[in-house]
Amino acid sequence: TGGCFGLTTNLATVIVNPVPVISNKSEIICSGNAFTTSPATSASDLAPTGTTYSWALPAFNPPTGITGASAGINQSSITQTLTNTTTNAITVVYNVIPKTGNCVGNSFTITVTVNPSISVNPTVVNSTCYLANNGSITTNATGGIPFSGSNPYIYSWTGPNGFSAVAPSISNLAIGDYSLTVQDQGGCPISVSYTI
Repeated sequence: TGGCFGLTTNLATVIVNPVPVISNKSEIICSGNAFTTSPATSASDLAPTGTTYSWALPAFNPPTGITGASAGINQSSITQTLTNTTTNAITVVYNVIPKTGNCVGNSFTITVTVNPSISVNPTVVNSTCYLANNGSITTNATGGIPFSGSNPYIYSWTGPNGFSAVAPSISNLAIGDYSLTVQDQGGCPISVSYTI
């Protein structure tokens, strides 16, 4: 009745983008190195393909002493090279907003601890004469994250004719090249070379 003899149906495709859910992250790096955080879907995170990340200028604690930090917009990962210009560790906190398509997730934080670099502060004294073997290299390491106790740094020397030593300073040296690696508790070793 009513003159209706058929029913017409049209199909509509609806795409539902998931909302990204990212947990807080933490990183530890040495001064002058880069960190990269690329969230991926896991037991604690939902990071759909194509998710982008934006953040404002991060906060520092203490508030000065970091270079290389900046804001980012619609990036595929969070990565920056940070330099700590002080002698103490500094934390850098990024407040990041994830976005998949038009779906914006809740913000999450990335806390990056930037350990300071070690400075060797060497004094090099060359041999007075050929074959005198009276050269010396004195170091006074500072910075980094020293070990507690009487030995704040670990020293490892190598040199000509199988020379090796673990003291901060070396003497009675023959001519040649001497390489030094200094390690600290922060995991940021420095390697340098000197010529006598």
